[in-house]
Amino acid sequence: METQETIQYASVGLGIFGIIIAFYQGIERRKLKQFMYSQAWNIYSISQRSFAHSQKALNLYKEQHKENLNPEVFEQLAKCEAHNVGLFVESIRQIQLSEPKFDIETIIRWKMQGRINDQTASFFIKEMPMKSPSIPAMTWQAMTLQLRRRLATARTGSGLAITHSRLTNRSSRPRAAASWANLKHGGARVGLPQRYVAS
Repeated sequence: METQETIQYASVGLGIFGIIIAFYQGIERRKLKQFMYSQAWNIYSISQRSFAHSQKALNLYKEQHKENLNPEVFEQLAKCEAHNVGLFVESIRQIQLSEPKFDIETIIRWKMQGRINDQTASFFIKEMPMKSPSIPAMTWQAMTLQLRRRLATARTGSGLAITHSRLTNRSSRPRAAASWANLKHGGARVGLPQRYVAS
Protein backbone atom coordinates (compact mmCIF):
# COMPACT_ATOMS: atom_id res chain seq x y z
CA MET A 1 0.00 0.00 0.00
CA GLU A 2 2.75 2.41 0.89
CA THR A 3 4.51 1.67 -2.39
CA GLN A 4 1.36 2.37 -4.40
CA GLU A 5 0.74 5.63 -2.56
CA THR A 6 4.34 6.67 -3.15
CA ILE A 7 3.96 5.95 -6.87
CA GLN A 8 0.71 7.93 -6.99
CA TYR A 9 2.25 10.89 -5.22
CA ALA A 10 5.27 10.74 -7.50
CA SER A 11 3.10 10.64 -10.63
CA VAL A 12 1.04 13.58 -9.40
CA GLY A 13 4.21 15.52 -8.62
CA LEU A 14 5.66 14.75 -12.05
CA GLY A 15 2.42 15.88 -13.70
CA ILE A 16 2.44 19.19 -11.83
CA PHE A 17 6.11 19.66 -12.64
CA GLY A 18 5.40 18.98 -16.35
CA ILE A 19 2.60 21.56 -16.36
CA ILE A 20 4.92 24.14 -14.80
CA ILE A 21 7.63 23.38 -17.38
CA ALA A 22 5.13 23.65 -20.26
CA PHE A 23 3.84 26.97 -18.92
CA TYR A 24 7.39 28.29 -18.57
CA GLN A 25 8.31 27.15 -22.08
CA GLY A 26 5.22 28.89 -23.46
CA ILE A 27 6.26 32.16 -21.83
CA GLU A 28 9.82 31.83 -23.12
CA ARG A 29 8.58 30.98 -26.61
CA ARG A 30 6.35 34.06 -26.61
CA LYS A 31 9.30 36.22 -25.55
CA LEU A 32 11.45 34.69 -28.28
CA LYS A 33 8.81 35.45 -30.92
CA GLN A 34 8.56 39.05 -29.76
CA PHE A 35 12.35 39.38 -29.86
CA MET A 36 12.54 37.92 -33.37
CA TYR A 37 9.74 40.23 -34.49
CA SER A 38 11.43 43.40 -33.19
CA GLN A 39 14.85 42.24 -34.36
CA ALA A 40 13.60 41.54 -37.87
CA TRP A 41 12.16 45.04 -38.25
CA ASN A 42 15.30 46.55 -36.72
CA ILE A 43 17.54 44.75 -39.22
CA TYR A 44 15.18 45.82 -42.00
CA SER A 45 15.47 49.47 -40.99
CA ILE A 46 19.29 49.32 -40.85
CA SER A 47 19.61 47.44 -44.14
CA GLN A 48 17.21 49.84 -45.83
CA ARG A 49 19.32 52.85 -44.86
CA SER A 50 22.52 51.06 -45.88
CA PHE A 51 21.03 50.11 -49.24
CA ALA A 52 19.80 53.67 -49.85
CA HIS A 53 23.20 55.22 -49.01
CA SER A 54 25.15 52.75 -51.16
CA GLN A 55 22.83 53.36 -54.10
CA LYS A 56 23.13 57.11 -53.63
CA ALA A 57 26.94 56.90 -53.47
CA LEU A 58 27.08 54.87 -56.67
CA ASN A 59 24.80 57.30 -58.51
CA LEU A 60 26.78 60.33 -57.30
CA TYR A 61 30.04 58.76 -58.40
CA LYS A 62 28.65 58.02 -61.86
CA GLU A 63 27.33 61.59 -62.23
CA GLN A 64 30.42 63.42 -60.97
CA HIS A 65 33.02 61.17 -62.63
CA LYS A 66 31.16 60.06 -65.71
CA GLU A 67 33.99 61.27 -67.99
CA ASN A 68 36.75 59.68 -65.93
CA LEU A 69 35.38 56.60 -64.18
CA ASN A 70 37.77 54.48 -62.17
CA PRO A 71 36.87 50.85 -62.93
CA GLU A 72 38.10 49.55 -59.58
CA VAL A 73 36.17 52.11 -57.55
CA PHE A 74 33.06 51.59 -59.65
CA GLU A 75 33.32 47.83 -59.23
CA GLN A 76 33.66 48.07 -55.45
CA LEU A 77 30.69 50.42 -55.21
CA ALA A 78 28.62 48.08 -57.38
CA LYS A 79 29.57 45.10 -55.19
CA CYS A 80 28.67 47.07 -52.08
CA GLU A 81 25.26 47.85 -53.52
CA ALA A 82 24.71 44.21 -54.49
CA HIS A 83 25.59 43.01 -50.97
CA ASN A 84 23.25 45.61 -49.48
CA VAL A 85 20.45 44.41 -51.75
CA GLY A 86 21.02 40.84 -50.56
CA LEU A 87 20.98 41.94 -46.91
CA PHE A 88 17.85 43.99 -47.52
CA VAL A 89 16.01 41.05 -49.13
CA GLU A 90 17.11 38.75 -46.29
CA SER A 91 15.68 41.18 -43.73
CA ILE A 92 12.35 41.03 -45.56
CA ARG A 93 12.46 37.23 -45.38
CA GLN A 94 13.03 37.45 -41.63
CA ILE A 95 9.96 39.69 -41.37
CA GLN A 96 8.00 37.14 -43.38
CA LEU A 97 9.00 34.38 -40.91
CA SER A 98 8.24 36.46 -37.83
CA GLU A 99 4.88 37.81 -38.99
CA PRO A 100 1.75 35.70 -38.41
CA LYS A 101 0.27 36.95 -41.69
CA PHE A 102 2.22 38.03 -44.76
CA ASP A 103 -0.01 38.83 -47.75
CA ILE A 104 -0.95 41.74 -49.98
CA GLU A 105 -3.42 43.14 -47.45
CA THR A 106 -0.71 43.21 -44.77
CA ILE A 107 1.71 44.93 -47.15
CA ILE A 108 -0.89 47.57 -48.04
CA ARG A 109 -1.56 48.17 -44.33
CA TRP A 110 2.16 48.60 -43.62
CA LYS A 111 2.39 51.04 -46.50
CA MET A 112 -0.52 53.09 -45.15
CA GLN A 113 1.09 53.06 -41.70
CA GLY A 114 4.38 54.37 -43.13
CA ARG A 115 6.42 51.30 -42.20
CA ILE A 116 7.35 50.75 -45.84
CA ASN A 117 7.31 53.03 -48.89
CA ASP A 118 6.46 52.61 -52.56
CA GLN A 119 9.98 51.52 -53.54
CA THR A 120 10.35 48.86 -50.85
CA ALA A 121 6.79 47.55 -51.24
CA SER A 122 7.77 45.83 -54.50
CA PHE A 123 10.44 43.82 -52.64
CA PHE A 124 7.84 42.69 -50.09
CA ILE A 125 5.45 41.62 -52.86
CA LYS A 126 8.19 39.53 -54.49
CA GLU A 127 8.74 37.67 -51.22
CA MET A 128 5.08 36.73 -50.84
CA PRO A 129 4.57 32.94 -50.72
CA MET A 130 2.85 31.54 -53.77
CA LYS A 131 0.05 29.29 -52.52
CA SER A 132 -1.44 26.79 -54.94
CA PRO A 133 -5.25 26.77 -54.92
CA SER A 134 -6.92 23.90 -53.08
CA ILE A 135 -9.21 21.35 -54.73
CA PRO A 136 -12.43 22.94 -53.33
CA ALA A 137 -11.28 26.35 -54.55
CA MET A 138 -10.51 24.99 -58.03
CA THR A 139 -13.92 23.23 -58.13
CA TRP A 140 -15.68 26.44 -57.10
CA GLN A 141 -13.84 28.43 -59.78
CA ALA A 142 -14.80 25.88 -62.44
CA MET A 143 -18.47 25.95 -61.36
CA THR A 144 -18.62 29.75 -61.34
CA LEU A 145 -16.91 29.92 -64.74
CA GLN A 146 -19.44 27.48 -66.22
CA LEU A 147 -22.31 29.45 -64.69
CA ARG A 148 -20.97 32.69 -66.16
CA ARG A 149 -20.75 31.09 -69.59
CA ARG A 150 -24.35 29.91 -69.36
CA LEU A 151 -25.53 33.36 -68.32
CA ALA A 152 -23.58 34.93 -71.18
CA THR A 153 -25.13 32.46 -73.64
CA ALA A 154 -28.61 33.19 -72.29
CA ARG A 155 -28.06 36.92 -72.58
CA THR A 156 -26.78 36.50 -76.13
CA GLY A 157 -29.87 34.46 -77.06
CA SER A 158 -32.24 37.04 -75.58
CA GLY A 159 -30.32 39.77 -77.34
CA LEU A 160 -30.75 37.99 -80.68
CA ALA A 161 -34.48 37.61 -80.01
CA ILE A 162 -34.80 41.31 -79.24
CA THR A 163 -32.83 42.18 -82.38
CA HIS A 164 -35.10 39.95 -84.46
CA SER A 165 -38.19 41.60 -83.03
CA ARG A 166 -36.73 45.03 -83.73
CA LEU A 167 -35.98 44.05 -87.31
CA THR A 168 -39.53 42.70 -87.65
CA ASN A 169 -40.96 45.94 -86.33
CA ARG A 170 -38.80 47.92 -88.73
CA SER A 171 -40.51 46.20 -91.66
CA SER A 172 -43.79 47.88 -90.68
CA ARG A 173 -42.17 51.29 -90.39
CA PRO A 174 -42.33 52.07 -94.16
CA ARG A 175 -46.09 51.47 -94.02
CA ALA A 176 -46.43 53.87 -91.12
CA ALA A 177 -44.21 56.36 -92.94
CA ALA A 178 -46.33 56.06 -96.07
CA SER A 179 -49.50 56.56 -94.07
CA TRP A 180 -47.99 59.64 -92.45
CA ALA A 181 -46.99 60.97 -95.85
CA ASN A 182 -50.51 60.48 -97.14
CA LEU A 183 -51.87 62.14 -94.03
CA LYS A 184 -49.45 65.07 -94.43
CA HIS A 185 -50.15 65.78 -98.04
CA GLY A 186 -53.70 64.66 -98.34
CA GLY A 187 -55.24 64.73 -94.95
CA ALA A 188 -58.39 66.30 -96.31
CA ARG A 189 -59.04 63.14 -98.38
CA VAL A 190 -59.61 61.04 -95.27
CA GLY A 191 -62.01 63.54 -93.80
CA LEU A 192 -59.74 65.23 -91.25
CA PRO A 193 -60.45 68.78 -90.21
CA GLN A 194 -58.28 71.37 -91.87
CA ARG A 195 -56.51 72.37 -88.65
CA TYR A 196 -55.04 68.83 -88.36
CA VAL A 197 -53.74 68.80 -91.90
CA ALA A 198 -50.03 69.65 -92.19
CA SER A 199 -49.40 72.63 -94.41
